Amino acid sequence: MTGHSPTTTDLLLTAWDAEPSVVIGCALLLAAYFTLARRLDCRFDRRAATFAGGVGVLLLALISPLDALGDGYLLSAHVAQHFLLALVVPALFVLGAPLNLPRLPGWFSNSRITWWPIFRPDQSRRLSTAPAVTYLFTACTACSLLGAALTFGPIGAYPAYLHPADTLGILPLIRDVWGFDARSDQQLAGMLMWVPGCFVYLSAILVKVRVFYQEPVSGRVAA
Repeated sequence: MTGHSPTTTDLLLTAWDAEPSVVIGCALLLAAYFTLARRLDCRFDRRAATFAGGVGVLLLALISPLDALGDGYLLSAHVAQHFLLALVVPALFVLGAPLNLPRLPGWFSNSRITWWPIFRPDQSRRLSTAPAVTYLFTACTACSLLGAALTFGPIGAYPAYLHPADTLGILPLIRDVWGFDARSDQQLAGMLMWVPGCFVYLSAILVKVRVFYQEPVSGRVAA
């Protein structure tokens, strides 16, 4: 981005980094999934599409301009990227896991993946409603506290974003055109962590409660 002042369109068109290790890793992840699904005689249905969607979101989060912005320019972009990688992608992976997936080792299933205890394919081994709601509400509370601390706290919680090293020449675009200074960037980062993050957890709580009340009384223990 040299020779003229960069525009938003320039950024969206040029700030992509198709890192071979990321692209190859995502391709191998998809290949491994479909190989496993074929061995388990799984149909390539909604669950497979959900898992593939998770891989797509993972790829976009790591090679799109969002990565370039989050890498050293905007804390808010970093938080948005973390939101995708920590909440959205794992949720899609778990919801897309084959229904007859073999039992995984305890080290993997004991909260190593946030969504695994809640939406694992084997419904009988999911957390029951009360522990699941407690688990999700605790995560939501932690997310809210950190988000509030960033939103209302002193500027400079992440010093690297106060004075970015403008390697891409896009700082004038961010500061003058988009209107993001260090304060507004940190405040937006806090709000992104606070509102969308809690919305995801609260949505999962509502799903668990809805399933609980839709099941017969005899099946509520395993809801």
